Amino acid sequence: MTEDDLAVKENVPLISYQRYLDNLLIDGSINLIVKCEDQNAELDKLHIRVNGVPEFGRYGKSLNGHSYIDSFHVVLNPGTNYFQIYCTNKSGVSSLKETFSVEAHKRDVESDLYLISIGVSKYKEQQYNLNYASKDAEDVIRFFDKPFGPFSTVHSKILIDTNVTLTNVYELKKFTPAGKTQ
Repeated sequence: MTEDDLAVKENVPLISYQRYLDNLLIDGSINLIVKCEDQNAELDKLHIRVNGVPEFGRYGKSLNGHSYIDSFHVVLNPGTNYFQIYCTNKSGVSSLKETFSVEAHKRDVESDLYLISIGVSKYKEQQYNLNYASKDAEDVIRFFDKPFGPFSTVHSKILIDTNVTLTNVYELKKFTPAGKTQ
């Protein structure tokens, strides 16, 4: 890394957005139109984060060319949703981050969360053994062991190590609401 790498760039990608709240009261979502431009370098990635969670994964949505425009439908969480939108170019330069928040009302209908956690650490052939798979499966169940977010009730099942059999995995279907109605 040199001093030139740390220099402030005058030419950064530009990003703008429009938000439409038409669906906010109906289904707790918004529509965004996002526009990215860079006259000096090709665009590389678009990043939209809602409450710190990336909509397109941690690497963002791949872009090509010097301009980009698209619309996105984003489902909101109940409460305040913090948005951060920015783009980068192929040179690694980032636009300024556009931020805003949207308040979504708590939905009247609460739902249940059905959680299945499977982890196998010990195998018949020991070279395939893993250190933390069964522990991670147990940790996921522990994390969700109480009402979580918009879910009024959490139903959980866990299969670890020798309990992970083909028969037991097929039996998990009966645990889900779809399996109970059959």
